[in-house]
Amino acid sequence: MSRSPLLSLLLVGGAPLTAVEHAADSFGDQPVAIGAGARALGMGGAFSAIADDATASTWNPAGLTQCEQPELAASFGWWRTSVTIDGTETDQSLRPEHLSVLQPFFAGGCMQVLGLAWQRQYDFTRSLSWQRSDYIDSFPIELTTEDAREFDREGAFSSLGLSYAIEPRPGLSFGLSLNAWGDAWTGASSYDEHSSWRNSTTFSFFGFPDPPSVSVTDVDSTTTVKQGVNAVLGLFWQALPSLGVALVVKPGYDLRLETSTQVRIHTDDGAGLITDNRSTSVTEATLHHPPSATLGLAWRHADLDTVSFDATWTHWSDYYRDDASGRHSPVNVLIPPEDFSDLWTLRLGYEHVAILDQLILVPRCGAVAEWLPAASAIPDVHAGNQVEATSDLWLGLTAGLSLVQRWAVWDGAVQVKRGNDVGAWQYAPPDRTADVTLVTVRFGVTVPF
Repeated sequence: MSRSPLLSLLLVGGAPLTAVEHAADSFGDQPVAIGAGARALGMGGAFSAIADDATASTWNPAGLTQCEQPELAASFGWWRTSVTIDGTETDQSLRPEHLSVLQPFFAGGCMQVLGLAWQRQYDFTRSLSWQRSDYIDSFPIELTTEDAREFDREGAFSSLGLSYAIEPRPGLSFGLSLNAWGDAWTGASSYDEHSSWRNSTTFSFFGFPDPPSVSVTDVDSTTTVKQGVNAVLGLFWQALPSLGVALVVKPGYDLRLETSTQVRIHTDDGAGLITDNRSTSVTEATLHHPPSATLGLAWRHADLDTVSFDATWTHWSDYYRDDASGRHSPVNVLIPPEDFSDLWTLRLGYEHVAILDQLILVPRCGAVAEWLPAASAIPDVHAGNQVEATSDLWLGLTAGLSLVQRWAVWDGAVQVKRGNDVGAWQYAPPDRTADVTLVTVRFGVTVPF
């Protein structure tokens, strides 16, 4: 999500082709939250009008007043990204995603709840590679150029949050979560990047080739969140005994970033001149996350069946990065932030409570349609000035199961999300798109005490 320090060097001193191809730190991402808990994932993330467990601080802090006893919750996630363009796959091992605890209490004539949560909010793991060759034959000159690109990134931004909810009248609750961001607070708020770019040029005159000229650029960087604070405001209204209504607002907020970069440029001009240049730098930037709002509905039938729906609006033109070179869109630095449109995410979920002799089983399923800001593919890598703001559509299906015992609730869920013809400048080269499949598996446990 940060602009690569090498990009500035390329835009100033590189050839147009290089500048366009690496203008991305559009190997960047949209800040789409992971979300907490396997139960919510199993319902497609349509959870703001349910939010009746310890993960509510993420989805709708007002829902915490539905919890009548102290709870401790934890979840772990595993995911895989498959990109159909060159068969790229990214494996991610099992990692903790969420840990929270809440304490309900009755004071001032109404129910109130305090909660504390650590959460892995945004993940940046990605691998990308491609090769390209150009051949020019204009007698008596022949010119062959080969480019190879590799990009790897791993890490996440996490937060530590304090939540409070109050039910001033039966069926109407308000909640607030305040999240502190920073690697010093969370221990997991940074990502590492490695980029390798190899260029080989062979020149031939009257059929007599010169030795190839080779340039290899390796960039290693670490981006760390130094500090930041954001709020999540929630409302929960039990409009009818069977109908819950939720409103969740997330105002925009800033994260202060620091990036440490090492650059190595090794060149061999083919005529015996070999150079090896190395440099290091530390840069600072401010990443502004856009505001969003979610309206949620949940309908319950006989306390056994629940259907839920969430609609989230995000003001993507307010997503930008400020650094020493100015203001840029993290989606693509060649597109002004204000060119991106506001977009929606729609989520639908269902669960059924099956009461057995010794335990309770709760199967669930869900679906999601997510429109995310993106950069258009260009006719060829030389046409960077033709890139435009657009959106990519991602569709997903989810399934999950809870096993409820007296002393614990065990949750598992899987989500498969697919984007067709998406990801130019992000999962694919600037002049191409890809078919991308994201698989997320999550396990969780909630323990009342």
